[in-house]
This record gives sequence, C-alpha cells and structure tokens, in this order.
Amino acid sequence: RATMKKSAAAELIAGVTTRQVEGENSRTNQRMNPKPLRQNNWLSNQSVQTKMLVVFGLLLALIASNGAIFFYVQSEQTSTRRLTVHTYEVLNETHGLLAEALNQQTSLRGFLLTVNEKYLTPYAEGEQEFEKHMANLRALMQDNPAQLRRLDRVDEFFRDWHDSVAKPAIALARDPAGRAEAITLIGMGRFERFRAVQAEIESAENTLLAERTQALERIVQI
Repeated sequence: RATMKKSAAAELIAGVTTRQVEGENSRTNQRMNPKPLRQNNWLSNQSVQTKMLVVFGLLLALIASNGAIFFYVQSEQTSTRRLTVHTYEVLNETHGLLAEALNQQTSLRGFLLTVNEKYLTPYAEGEQEFEKHMANLRALMQDNPAQLRRLDRVDEFFRDWHDSVAKPAIALARDPAGRAEAITLIGMGRFERFRAVQAEIESAENTLLAERTQALERIVQI
C-alpha cells in the first residue's frame, strides 16, 4: 500500500507540473504571438457600394487638385512671360532712346566742325525719334513709379542739353567768330548726366529681368 500511495502521489505531482508547464507555455505563446486587434473603423462597417463611392470621391478630389495646380502653374507662367516680354520692350525702347540721343550729339559735332547744314537733318530727325521713345517708355512704365522718376530726370537732362548746349552751339557756329566758343559748349558734360540716368534705368530693368527669369524657372520646375 505504501508503494501504491507513493506512486499515486508521484503521478499527481507530475500531472500538476505538466499542467503548470503547459500553462506557462500558453502564456508565453500569447505574449510572443498576440492576436491581432480587430479594427472596427467606419469604413470597414460600410457596404461595398459605400466603399466604392468613397474611393470614387477621393479620385475626383485628386483629379480636381491636380487640375487646380496645373491651371495655377499655367497662369503663373503666362503672367511671368508677359512681364518678361514687357521688360524686353522697356530695354529696347531705352536702347533706342540712347541711340537717338547719340545720333543728335554726333550730328551736332559734325555741324560744328563743318558748318554744313546737312548735319542738322539727322539732328532734327533724332529729336523726333527721341520723343517717340520717351512717349513709349512712359506708357510702358506707368506701373513703375521709380522708373518714371528716372525717366523724368532723363527728359530734364536732355532738354537742358538741348537748351543750354545744342541750340546755342548751332547759333554760335553759324557766326565764324563764335565757332570756337560753340565747340567748347559741347564739352560741358551735360550729356553725361543724361547717359548716367539712362544707365540707371537699364540697370533696374536688367535686375527685373533676372528676377522674372528665375521666377519662370522655378514655376517650370513645379
């Protein structure tokens, strides 16, 4: 009997130990391999038709946003190109302004050296063309007060050159006794003030052109 009791006790202990080990293994497996949590979001509870409508709406929203970006880029490109063309037009008129001013100066020098009236023809024509360029520049610069102020200075300096240098020199040159004095008048430096302000205008436009070119490059990269 004692032997049977010992055997039964051993079996009981072995069974308890086995159940403990199995329980521990089960808990370890649960920790190592947790069951995925069930996602109970709004979309998962909807019907297939509703899910399709949601997907379709998202696609429409994506298409609309892409379209809006496309039209924005196109609009910005058009605007920047227009401003760039505008800057080139201003530069072209500025170059024309300087060219006609130099033509008048060259014609005046030719007249003073030769007292040949034929030199006064390109001088008069240059004055008319100069006024045309001035009018065109004023129209192009109407939205740029700083450039308009520079243009006013150009006009002021050039009219001063006409009134204080060119016209008196022409009158003196027609009198043999006044030719030497006429030649000294054209070296008084008034024309250089005109050229300095004209260079300021051109520099400001070149700065705008560089900024607009960079802006256009950035837009193209979008």
